[in-house]
Amino acid sequence: MTATLEDRAAARAVEIAQALVRFNTTVGDPGHEPIDERACQEYVASLLAPAGFEVDLWEPAVDELRDHPMYRTGQQWRERPIVVARLPGAGGGRSLMFNGHIDTVPAGDREPWSVDPWAGELRDGRLYGRGACDMKGGVAAMIAAALAIAEGERPDGDLLVAVVTDEEVNGMGTIAAIRRGYRADAAVVPEPTGLDIWIAFRGILVGEVEVSGRPGHVEVAQPHWSRGGAVNAIHLMLGVAATLRGLDDEWRTRPDKQHPLCSTSEVNVTTIAGGDYFSNVPERCRATINVCYVPGEEAADGFGGRVKAEIEERLRTAAKLHGWMAEHPPRISWLVDFPPGEIDAGEAVVRELRGLAGEMGGAPRVLGLDTWDDTVSLIREAGMPSVSFGPGSNDQAHAVDEFVTVDELERCAALLARFGARWCSGSGGAGR
Repeated sequence: MTATLEDRAAARAVEIAQALVRFNTTVGDPGHEPIDERACQEYVASLLAPAGFEVDLWEPAVDELRDHPMYRTGQQWRERPIVVARLPGAGGGRSLMFNGHIDTVPAGDREPWSVDPWAGELRDGRLYGRGACDMKGGVAAMIAAALAIAEGERPDGDLLVAVVTDEEVNGMGTIAAIRRGYRADAAVVPEPTGLDIWIAFRGILVGEVEVSGRPGHVEVAQPHWSRGGAVNAIHLMLGVAATLRGLDDEWRTRPDKQHPLCSTSEVNVTTIAGGDYFSNVPERCRATINVCYVPGEEAADGFGGRVKAEIEERLRTAAKLHGWMAEHPPRISWLVDFPPGEIDAGEAVVRELRGLAGEMGGAPRVLGLDTWDDTVSLIREAGMPSVSFGPGSNDQAHAVDEFVTVDELERCAALLARFGARWCSGSGGAGR
């Protein structure tokens, strides 16, 4: 009996996922030396090229990306290439992009792991390893689906497979592909959604707040600051943290900070560091803040300017109530701005993917994600109706003994294969 499209996809997904996990593609700081990124991407290319895909494997030039708001100083792609492979359609159909990242967070301390993070071990119906869930399982599912489609009758529309780096840093791999001109009529990003469909994503701001005090001997009684006394910068920062906590409490009840699919906008202090010696009044204190903001709060340029301005104004107002800080207000510098994004639940890619999943025995929910992934860049910067839909649970992402179940991996590959073949054989798109 001839294997079906879905069976062909499912049969290859686990093998590909194991191979991907065995490449150490740990993300690093900007400018870090590559580990196995090139070898991993060459493996991806070696799967797709013989199947008839036109493979573009390239190292993005820093000068082409340096102007982007999410670029980090020192970031580079030497020996860290991007792969985009295109299966040309016969003509007249809709195009589709599968997009996934091969970079992973560090495995951390090996002692708590019961498996080698880079072995791709199969045990009790699970594939274990760093990145198995986030998101090499999803990348394997989309590659297996694409190969199964290529083995059959050529669809009318183009099928693109984009395998990128740097999603765990700032998403610049997908930005590089977009700037290289890659587009489709829709995209599926197989992040670990548990085979639900994510269509809304919160934006993220990271900032550093610094307050200045005045040094002095902590064990010597100090006069009031207005008479030259020392000022404790850590104590000042605690006041700043209380102000931000009050703002967070306010946001939880404000209508403009709510979204039907995402959690409320929020601001959190995530690190505090200050002081240099146990007997000195600390002169400086720094804190890192993490701000999540919902779709609809972005400024006209799509980024978090409005939210930044609100936080800065709240800190200025609070500082005016404190004599020293009125003259020495907190300084804030913004380090990260990942914009929010969303598409309408009525978009064809949502309706048709959900309907097909139902035909195949699933019941996907349409949800939002409280953080960010590459889907947002495809929506905002490429103008592509895009969703996240893939195997695994975010509960396992970045965890010790990270895993994806074999059943969900195979079901995802089968579903993406049928969806890709059906979408690209349908009419109504630009066929880009």
